[in-house]
Amino acid sequence: AIGSRCPLAGHPERAYSMKKTELIRWVQDQHPELPPRDVDRAIREILSYLADCLADGDRIEIRDFGVLETRLRAARKARNPQNGAAVAVPDQYYVHFRPGTLLREQVQESYLHKINPHTD
Repeated sequence: AIGSRCPLAGHPERAYSMKKTELIRWVQDQHPELPPRDVDRAIREILSYLADCLADGDRIEIRDFGVLETRLRAARKARNPQNGAAVAVPDQYYVHFRPGTLLREQVQESYLHKINPHTD
């Protein structure tokens, strides 16, 4: 059976978006032996480090989870939807995430289970 650790999982009426503070709280609940201040600091440091690496153009690969990397979106012409005027959009870097095989499989299995909960 597929279980979920996400606190609002199973609420089809709205999509759930986990906040950083909720992630910190979840780790604290899973590891009550760790001081809350240390958990908070560790998660913030990890996220800051990942952001710094991406800002430097580094590729981040977390086995079984996925790959984060920056990509360049080329400059292009766009239209202002309010007045139809042409607008030049400059080159932009963005973060691209490619899920790893195990993450893709877990998500697929979870959604299949939600569609047909009587298959195990």
